[in-house]
Amino acid sequence: MRRSSIVFIVVVLCLGATQAKAGWTTIQLTDNTTTDTSPAISGTNVVWSGHDGEDWEIYSNFAGQLTDNSIDDLNPDISGTNVVWVGYDGLGASASDIYSNFAGRLTNNNVMDQAPIISGTNVVWNNGSGISSDSQVYSNFAGQLSSSAIYRNEVGGISGTNVVWTGHDGSDHDIYSNFAGQLTTGGNNNAARISGTNMVWLEELPTLTRLQSNFDGVIAEGSIGLSQISGTNVVWTVYDGPYKYIYSNFGGLLPYSHNTSDFDLSGTTVVWSNWDGYDNEIYMATWTPDGIPGTPGVIPAPGALLLGSIGAGVVSWLRRRRTL
Repeated sequence: MRRSSIVFIVVVLCLGATQAKAGWTTIQLTDNTTTDTSPAISGTNVVWSGHDGEDWEIYSNFAGQLTDNSIDDLNPDISGTNVVWVGYDGLGASASDIYSNFAGRLTNNNVMDQAPIISGTNVVWNNGSGISSDSQVYSNFAGQLSSSAIYRNEVGGISGTNVVWTGHDGSDHDIYSNFAGQLTTGGNNNAARISGTNMVWLEELPTLTRLQSNFDGVIAEGSIGLSQISGTNVVWTVYDGPYKYIYSNFGGLLPYSHNTSDFDLSGTTVVWSNWDGYDNEIYMATWTPDGIPGTPGVIPAPGALLLGSIGAGVVSWLRRRRTL
């Protein structure tokens, strides 16, 4: 066998497969002449609100257009392939109901039902008369969850049947739950999110805002906006002058997120609505870690070391046979 052929074989065996260093992979999910906004994600399934030229409808990357009617369908959320959204029934700004693709219409009244969030088939939402002080948190599995003694209740998140929300007790905002009662006291705490038993929320101080958690303390502080959580992975927005960027505790700054509005998180995949210079489109980015801090741009895949050993063995065997 020729030396060059042997060298080539050994090099291939030693290199094996390779994997890229940690980084974001970004794709654009929509590209049209109308506005797409309010994306939500579960796994790789994404839903959003899009304007069809006449009204707002719900769209997805797994089943196409989910609604087609004469009312505005907005603010979708997703769990698996189960989707919920708000439908405005045309009776004015004080009348909206919650709809789903698995159980049809979930509410039917003359008040504002808004901001639905879903986990499995469990759904929570805000219910009010159009007056913020009257809003309460309701569910399709346990009825009213918030106390009528607390007002300005705003649902924050659901995981299984665990629900968290913000309520105003007359002096400040605090975080409440249906599994442990009041979770914060004093100060202004709001915008809670939950995944399993892991929680994040915003603590508003006179000069800055802290992104707090019950598993890692303060995650970030400064001009912090809303956040989302999946396991212990967290993303949040940071205001920088006229721009609003998305950051994470696992992949740092999310690229192409300087004009972001709504966003969501599942695992290490983020979806958001971003201005492209003409209208808002939906983007999705996945963070892929290399698992080895400080490694170069290309590192051996898990099987490369085994392949390298095989290559070294081939060289040794050929040398014993005096082929090399």
